[in-house]
Parts: sequence; C-alpha cells; structure tokens
Amino acid sequence: MDFEHEAVILKRELSLLMDEYERCEIDDVKNEISKDIQLLSRAIDDILN
Repeated sequence: MDFEHEAVILKRELSLLMDEYERCEIDDVKNEISKDIQLLSRAIDDILN
C-alpha cells in the first residue's frame, strides 16, 4: 500500500471521528475524540509531506 492510499484511508477515519465528535454530548468523551482527531491529522500531514 502506498502512502497516498494510506492517507485516503486515514482521511475517511478522520471524517468518521469528526462526525462522532459532533454527535457526542459528553465533554470528557469529546475531549478524548478531539485528541484522536489531532493525532490523526498530524499522521495524515506526516504521510503527505
């Protein structure tokens, strides 16, 4: 699997996490999801750069 394909998969995961964040009503859970979103965003940036 090439890096660009991996980035596409991670972007889909990021989209799902963002949807989950929007639906979540528990602040502690939202904070954890936010951390995951940040880590995943950094991973995507690292792959593409």
